[in-house]
Amino acid sequence: MPREGQICIARIDDELYIKRLQKRPKYKLISDNKSYDDILLEGENYEILGVIVGLFQKMT
Repeated sequence: MPREGQICIARIDDELYIKRLQKRPKYKLISDNKSYDDILLEGENYEILGVIVGLFQKMT
């Protein structure tokens, strides 16, 4: 399970999301882009698939 504030990949039903994990007071996926709503993780319809550990960028 990812730590608080880590960026993770989550599956909710049949959709994938890449968002920060908030554990307190409730489990929630938080978007860095405020144009998107937070997602409260409830029930058993979600799965945390992994944690983002790096980023590749092409240097010009």
